[in-house]
Amino acid sequence: MMNFKFFLCVLCVLCGRTALAYEIRAERMETAQEGEVLRRTYTGRVEALVDSVAVRSGKAVYFSGTEEVVFSGGVEAAEGARRVLADTLVYLLKERRAVASGDVRVTEGGREFRADRVLLLRGADRVEAVGRVDARYGE
Repeated sequence: MMNFKFFLCVLCVLCGRTALAYEIRAERMETAQEGEVLRRTYTGRVEALVDSVAVRSGKAVYFSGTEEVVFSGGVEAAEGARRVLADTLVYLLKERRAVASGDVRVTEGGREFRADRVLLLRGADRVEAVGRVDARYGE
């Protein structure tokens, strides 16, 4: 476990009938109110756990108005055997889906594919790849 200097933030979002809890650890956090929307920006060795998905990145921004977290800067996401590497990952909390973009690489077991954009649907355990898809299947 990494030693973080400033904080641990645990937030809950109402997702249907249940609360979806997530936590973010980083070296720094800034909060800004923009009208009705609260924006929290996390920087410096960001580690998050969102809906059982572990995410690492250089930066994360939470927007209360859209209930989303935007991860950027060398994003690595993992759940079970599935690993996702991308430039950006937008996690839509209420919808339980994520959109990875920018040189996306997904590996799971002996399978690997790359694409420009990948949609990960959590409830359906489904992955959709769009744009220059290159898939490889091994043992």
